[in-house]
Amino acid sequence: MRQIDKKLSKSTLTMTPLVLPNRGRDIWPFCFVMCENEHKEYQRVLKIHSKKGYYEADKLIASLGDTWREYAFDCLFKLAKYHPDIVSCIGPKSEVAMAGPRHIYVSTADCRMENWHEMNDLLENLPDLTKAQWSFFAGSMFWINPAILSPILPSTSKPELYKAGPGASNGEMMHYVERLFGFLANQSPHAVVTCDISSSLSTDVHIQFDSPSSRENIGQFLRKLENEW
Repeated sequence: MRQIDKKLSKSTLTMTPLVLPNRGRDIWPFCFVMCENEHKEYQRVLKIHSKKGYYEADKLIASLGDTWREYAFDCLFKLAKYHPDIVSCIGPKSEVAMAGPRHIYVSTADCRMENWHEMNDLLENLPDLTKAQWSFFAGSMFWINPAILSPILPSTSKPELYKAGPGASNGEMMHYVERLFGFLANQSPHAVVTCDISSSLSTDVHIQFDSPSSRENIGQFLRKLENEW
């Protein structure tokens, strides 16, 4: 939280802290807040969190989680600062539904989950998810048009769907919902923008449309970035 506080302390935005139970890590609180009526008027929302770690073969590598968080923060905040035109395009009157860091935008083909039929049972208005493939922002940090979330809300905002505590590294409700954000953003006529920075000190932000990485490449990229930073 100190990292987020440090980033936001320079902002002129009015912020209202909301304390919620520790369920579904960052996913359930986000869905819960997006369900609140007073937040439905927003055209775009920045979703960030305190990303604690990176897992390989269910082993936690905390330092790479720190690098992941800082890379995502840099991309998202610099996108808003140096390309406000891109961020302002995210909204109900634009095809751009989501924007986020390129190197953590991955395909579900590289991050397989076995029980999508259970999500179809919960969300009957969605097409057959067991046969679909799409891309999503691993780690779940991005700019998004909240209106696109309506097909999964309020169903995914129920706390009883999520386990209390830190949870597992994969296979829980929060991981399915994290992927659904990307699914909704990839539905026609929506588009996803990915962005990248060349270094932590760079003001250059490289923009392109829908360019997924692979899950294996995330680890390689984070290690390279950790050495450079």
